[in-house]
Formats: sequence, structure tokens, C-alpha cells
Amino acid sequence: MDTPLKFEILAIDTTEKSEIQTVSAFLHGLASISLLSKGKPELDDQNGQINLGNLNVKVNQLKPTTEGDEEISYVELGNAFSITVTGSYDSLEPMRIIIIEFLKKREFDVLYVLVDKVSEEIAYQIYPLIYQVENLLRAYLVKYMTRREGTKWLDKISKNVKHMDQKVEKRKNNEIVFGKHIDNKIYLFDFGDLGEIIYTHSSGFITKEDIISKVSELAETPEAIKKLKEEVQSNYQKFFKASFKDKQFQQKWEDLEKIRHKVAHNNLFTHDDLTKGKSLSEELITIINTAMETVPTERVGLEELEAKEKESNLDLTDITEDEFLKELRDQEEYYSGQGGFVSITRFIQAHLESQNYSVSSAYKLVKELKSQGKIELYKVDNPYNQDKQTTAIRIVREQTD
Repeated sequence: MDTPLKFEILAIDTTEKSEIQTVSAFLHGLASISLLSKGKPELDDQNGQINLGNLNVKVNQLKPTTEGDEEISYVELGNAFSITVTGSYDSLEPMRIIIIEFLKKREFDVLYVLVDKVSEEIAYQIYPLIYQVENLLRAYLVKYMTRREGTKWLDKISKNVKHMDQKVEKRKNNEIVFGKHIDNKIYLFDFGDLGEIIYTHSSGFITKEDIISKVSELAETPEAIKKLKEEVQSNYQKFFKASFKDKQFQQKWEDLEKIRHKVAHNNLFTHDDLTKGKSLSEELITIINTAMETVPTERVGLEELEAKEKESNLDLTDITEDEFLKELRDQEEYYSGQGGFVSITRFIQAHLESQNYSVSSAYKLVKELKSQGKIELYKVDNPYNQDKQTTAIRIVREQTD
């Protein structure tokens, strides 16, 4: 960071209490600060400059202006100076606050930072790390929760949390290119929302009404009480204890969120912000990448899937045999025209679920219809990976006649 950077301040003494009334007095005041200078200061009163060895300072005094032939200014700034300081990052970064404190002690009661290339440099370094952390967590949540809760997992959470549901509705048209083709709801949530999915929210029922309803229906047995306690746990306790909670994820995430807010609002930074931002980002990336390696690969059983659907607040419909066969027949006709097949996973977890049919009821029906000989499951080569096979589903020929 050897490229010269600029720091510019507007200093105003509205009460006219400051002893500094001229550019020359200003320069001599700066020269008296031992911490600012490396070697003997070189003053240039005529041009309003001082060379402090590692910093160069230019001072201009702002004169009140009048309009036309008026003898007075209708907006009096008082005693005002603009101060421009240039130097390398290492020289300028720690001196900014020293200069500001000097001005404050000299009765300049209004101070504005007009340009701060040091903060800009720090923001440039921090933002890519925060971007990486934020989207890495998005990827993890999608992989983990889709596997554990199905493709409607985010709907379950956002429906239970009013402000998240409102954000989805308000921002759903923000992305007009990719949004036409993908489920981009996870990109509609802020940095803080993503963290809360890990350590605050639940993908099951969490509203007061839900809990009261569940308690009123609860069997008074130790097993039922234990199950209820598990159901009302937050995601932090239920899914992410070992991978996130035990590693103080929440505190780290919230600390980085504060720095992210400063980046988003183009705020001022110190080198400590840079050091902390880098450290937190690296720690969070490690936590998330480690968790990514342990994303569950085991199959979710039908009983567990059914329980999860009951826990959710989604308005799901149990599919009937006639509805199932009609939807399957339509899909067969569509894909047969392309020489293709109907994947059972896509048929149930994408096609039927998109129509708010219960996935568990659909899989139950598969078992029943298969045992009755009305449908069959068979293996086909995966068109996207010739080393793997995909399970396809079709109606037994006699049923189509």
C-alpha cells in the first residue's frame, strides 16, 4: 500500500473560539504535533503547505462569500479551513484520528471528512471477503436444508418469520434476469437474516399459536413431551450445534455483520477494522467449509419426512390415486415425445411439490401403486452422468389402455 492516499477534512469553528485564525497558525499548530512528523517539518506559509516527512498537508482558509453587491454573507460558516493530507497507507492511516483530535482540541466544533482514501482501500479489501462468506453460507444452507427439509425449507422459515416473508414479497422482482429461471429466494435475504436461519429460526412450527395448539393436543407421556421439546428447538440446537454453535458462530457472524454495515454505507474505517474483518472472515469460512464437508448424505426416511411436513405451517394436500396417475400420465406424454423418461425424484419433489402436494403422501402412494402393479420403477442411464443410473417411474401399460 505505497501509493499516496488522500484524506480531506472540512474544519469549522462556528463559535470563533479557536486560537487558529490563519493558515500560518494552522500549519505551525500541525508542526507542533510530534507524532505527525518524521524529521524536521518543512513549512511553506506562502502556499499553505507543510511537509512532515511522511505526510504532506495542504491548508486552505475558506472565506465567506457574498451575493452580488451585498456586503454580508447570509450563511456564515465562521472560521473554516479545508485540510488535505496525503501519504502512504501506513503513514496516513494512524494519523487521521490524531489530526482530528488536534482540530477538536483547538475548538473546531464542526468537522466533516470529505475524502478518505484510506477507508476506501480498507473497504476494497474487506468487501470481497464478506461477499465470499455470505454466499458460502447461502450455498451451505441450500445444500443442507434441501437435503434435510426438502425444497420448501425456506418457505417454512420465512412463513414463520414476518419480516423475512415481507422481504421475499417486496424484493422478489429485484432480480429480473436469473430470477426468471431459478429459485432465488435465498438471495433476497440480508446478511443478518442468513445468520439467523442458523442460530435463531426453526424450520418447524415456532409461532405462539402453533405451540399452544401442539401442547393442547399433546399426550401426557414422557415420549410425547420429549418429541415436543425437540420440535420447538431452534435450528441452532436442532441441526447446527456441533458445526456452528460450539464454534461461537453467532458472535462471529454478528461481529462481521457490523463491519459489513459499515462497508454497505461507505463508512469510515480503521486498520483494526481491516484486521478484524479479515480474521472473522477467515474463521467463518473455515467453519462453513468444515460444515460443508459433513452435509448429510443419508436418506431421509418416509416417517421422518411425514413428521417434518406436519411440523411445518405449509398448506400441503395429500395427493389421491387419480390425481397421481393423471399427473404421471401427463409427464410421460410430455417426455416420451422427446425420447425421455420420468425421473421419480423430479416427478415428486419438483413437479408434484410445486403444486403443494405432500411429498410424503406421494411416496406412500408410490409404494401402494407399485404393490398393486399399477406403476413400475426401473433404472435408466443418467443423461448427465453416464457413470450413474437414475430411478424412473411409469404407468404399467395395461393402465394406459
